[in-house]
Amino acid sequence: MVEHSGPHSGKIAMANRTYKGCVYRATLIRTGMAYIGKSLAGLKTRRYVHYWHARNGLKTPFAHALNAYIDEAFIWEELFCSDDDALLKAVEIEQIAAHKARGVKLYNISAGGDGYNGAKWTEERRQRQMRMIDDRRKLGLLTHTPETRKTLSEKATGRKGPKMTAAGLVVISETKKAYWANFTPEQRSELARKSALGIKHRQT
Repeated sequence: MVEHSGPHSGKIAMANRTYKGCVYRATLIRTGMAYIGKSLAGLKTRRYVHYWHARNGLKTPFAHALNAYIDEAFIWEELFCSDDDALLKAVEIEQIAAHKARGVKLYNISAGGDGYNGAKWTEERRQRQMRMIDDRRKLGLLTHTPETRKTLSEKATGRKGPKMTAAGLVVISETKKAYWANFTPEQRSELARKSALGIKHRQT
């Protein structure tokens, strides 16, 4: 555990397994350059996410360093633990400022407290995030508690899409007719057969 200074320094004793969330530091042993971050999911999960992004094209100084050096080149450690997100954000900001004041070089590209790097969400980044979530789900790393599943189910119950107007239904009907007019009866039968087998048709 490292020394923590700032308005919340008295709560450093919280750094134990009672809390999952934390403010953490990853330090490159060779140069002493570090990255300060925070996570409600815990250091182990956040570390996995960092490496996933780095190996899937994220272009940040820290992602570049993770790709450039082996895992053993970094020391990962918790600086402060809590499950209060607002408190974690405040401590993250304090720690980044404190490290800079001591002359420690950081990979951080923001002052902290803004979530993932404080960077703008581009379409590329959204797609990368979706791939990461899908990968974690396949590996069984992304699960909901029974309480969360119940809440999501309750919110989804009775949810309906926008009501279709009579004019909208006519447009859809005419569009379908125009689409199927491009196919011969034989082609329609073949498409129906493929649909029954779960084979998608690709328009050329």
